[in-house]
Amino acid sequence: MVGSIKQINFKRVKFYKYMRHNKIFSGLLLFTVVLLVASACKKAASPDPLGDRGQTIVKFLDGLADTASGYSSGYKLINLDLVPTPQVLDMVDIRRDLANNVDLNKTMTVTVKQDPGAASAYNPAFIALPDGSYTVDGSTPLVGNEYTVTLKPGEISKRIYITLNNAAALDLNSQYALGFTITSADSDGKLAALESSIVVELGVKNPWDGVYTVSGNFQGHPNACLLGTFFTGANDGGPNREIQLITVGSRIVKRNLPGAVAESLAVWNSCTSILTYFTAVIPRYQINSDNTVTILDGPGAAVVWNNYGSTYSPITKSFNLRYGYNGSRIINETFRYVRPR
Repeated sequence: MVGSIKQINFKRVKFYKYMRHNKIFSGLLLFTVVLLVASACKKAASPDPLGDRGQTIVKFLDGLADTASGYSSGYKLINLDLVPTPQVLDMVDIRRDLANNVDLNKTMTVTVKQDPGAASAYNPAFIALPDGSYTVDGSTPLVGNEYTVTLKPGEISKRIYITLNNAAALDLNSQYALGFTITSADSDGKLAALESSIVVELGVKNPWDGVYTVSGNFQGHPNACLLGTFFTGANDGGPNREIQLITVGSRIVKRNLPGAVAESLAVWNSCTSILTYFTAVIPRYQINSDNTVTILDGPGAAVVWNNYGSTYSPITKSFNLRYGYNGSRIINETFRYVRPR
């Protein structure tokens, strides 16, 4: 009926509201239960072992020992200038890998032993520098055979320096090295397992010392199998066959090939496909101030040398050698620098 008042059943409205409220509540309850079950089923994360984390580790920088090759110490090479004036040498760098800022603000005292045994174990040919040939920097005093290294708050590293008085006075036929081993560190420092010992070789080397590739040719020998090019192709051990040039004087180097060949002149035998060397043909090379090269006798040489204009190029770091012996034999050789020895 138009204009009539509609009756409202309040009981039904109340029941509807009640049911709607219960559905919302039930949905929330179900969602909460699902979350709780999912949380209960999730596997708890296992703790991550700390290992050395949380500890300050004391070590030599670049002192990692090559244990796979049988060494228990790290190794470093310092090339000396063959000069009579003092040289300051940066021997080793002691580091503390810090666990936290608290340790950074501690003073730490590290004891480092000068260890000839570590050097000789690395290479039996290594010998120590002569007594009195060097002095030690006062910031890392040496008493007996022990250095005291103090890391102040805020410092993470300190170096041991020595001053070599006169490298030119050293025996060029000797191999010098000093061994260093960290023996203790206070302030809860832990010594690194593979980086607490290092051997520092002091290479007595002139500027021409190094590893070179060698190639050349041989003329004038009565044995035709020895004539022609050598170390230039795959059939004669070239073109990357390497030779060492080793310091034996301030401006003199000797040649060295592996094994019994050593300093002797070596060529390729094309008939037998083997390396042939001449035991009494032992050239050494003197580099003059104008970069010409003079051929000298090595020990045991029994020939008369002829020089045919050998030179050294400081730009390409290569030797272009032309020399001979006993009149008719002529050797043309080229040495090209590859890397330090």
